[in-house]
Amino acid sequence: MTFNENQQISLHIEDLTSKGEGVATYDGLKVFVDGGLIGEEIVVRITRKRNNYAVGRLEKVVKKAPFRVVPKCPYYDRCGGCQIMHMSETAQLSYKQSKVQSAMKRIAKSEVVVEKVLSPTRMIGYRNKIQAPMMWQKKEKRIGFYQKGSHEIVDIEHCLLHNELGNRIYQYIREELVRWEITLYDEKSSKGDLRHLLLRSFEDEGQVLVGLVGMRKPTKEVCAFAEKLGSACDEVKGVIYCENQGRSNVVSYERSSVLYGEDKLGIRFMGFDLELSLGAFFQVNRSQAEVLYSVAIEMAELNSNDVVLDAYCGIGLLSLIMAQRQIKTVAIEVVPSAICDAKKNLINNGLGGVEFICGRIEDHLDKISGCNVAFINPPRKGCDRSLLEAFGNGAIKKIIYTSCDPATMARDCNILTNEFGYRIRKVQPVDMFVQTVHIESVVLLECI
Repeated sequence: MTFNENQQISLHIEDLTSKGEGVATYDGLKVFVDGGLIGEEIVVRITRKRNNYAVGRLEKVVKKAPFRVVPKCPYYDRCGGCQIMHMSETAQLSYKQSKVQSAMKRIAKSEVVVEKVLSPTRMIGYRNKIQAPMMWQKKEKRIGFYQKGSHEIVDIEHCLLHNELGNRIYQYIREELVRWEITLYDEKSSKGDLRHLLLRSFEDEGQVLVGLVGMRKPTKEVCAFAEKLGSACDEVKGVIYCENQGRSNVVSYERSSVLYGEDKLGIRFMGFDLELSLGAFFQVNRSQAEVLYSVAIEMAELNSNDVVLDAYCGIGLLSLIMAQRQIKTVAIEVVPSAICDAKKNLINNGLGGVEFICGRIEDHLDKISGCNVAFINPPRKGCDRSLLEAFGNGAIKKIIYTSCDPATMARDCNILTNEFGYRIRKVQPVDMFVQTVHIESVVLLECI
């Protein structure tokens, strides 16, 4: 029984991919369907057919899964920010545990039993960071998030995942920009005054840091807008202009300048006073971040004789915890503003005993030789092989590996276990990104 593109067919969903897509088999081919859930009978229209797979668009759910729920977000069917809001809370946790378990078995080649996912206290309103593209599309200014599988902007007034403080400032900026003579980025001409909006918002402190990203130096109108934003919104402590001359839609910048107020926020977290700059890494889910760090510390079972490597240290929170326990620590981070924050955080909390290094961890492998415990939290791409080799050839007895990507984490665990004699002792997922397919995990590896 054959089928073609644009044909309507009936399917039974057997599984879910790591991206949350439903998987079915038809005419010997795997068919991927966004929105389909395991056990459902559905009707789809084939939008793409290749030699070894096909893609279908969900048109009707004939038999619903018992854990299917109605998404609360009015933009859910178009926006690409969330992927599994149509699943119940319990089903989301089960899916994420299976995702990590599958990666450990298939990629890490490990039979370790992954722990149940530590669930969050908030299903919505948890994000303290907003990254929104701003574009001129279809003869109008649009601010929001990319539509699934495209560069089309879904013009969004309010995002359910962001905290209320961030949403309030976001809405003010969105409404005000329409009135100002400020152009937004046009992909066709690669011109426009602004192209991305960044917000760091912390409700406990009532503070917001705003980043406006553009391709050239800020115009007088942009500078005036920043002043108006700061004076009109008491919670806005600083507005920073970030210059990015590249054409990629990745949110990044080479240079920055303060247009209003300060370039940092001060927050209280896990008993520490922290300074946080716009570009420094901090977990987007504040309440779950405390759970995550606590899990990592508990796994390490540290004592005063340990010497710790804090790789990819960010603003230095783990290093502060080590310093508080009087454990000697070497902390390495590539982002200069984050290392600056980390050093200030150590001083501001009256602590010492940490050597902070700004640079790529791969360029400072000699620092590993004196450490016996390593905390690593690499970017999504995982660790460079040279770092894993340095662990295996050195004196690192325990590695506490934190990652938001189960696949690259499992790949690195495979190398550490099969080539360098480590053993996976525990895998603990923590749900930091509710309503999405993403999952954070902490893995304890010990040298045999």
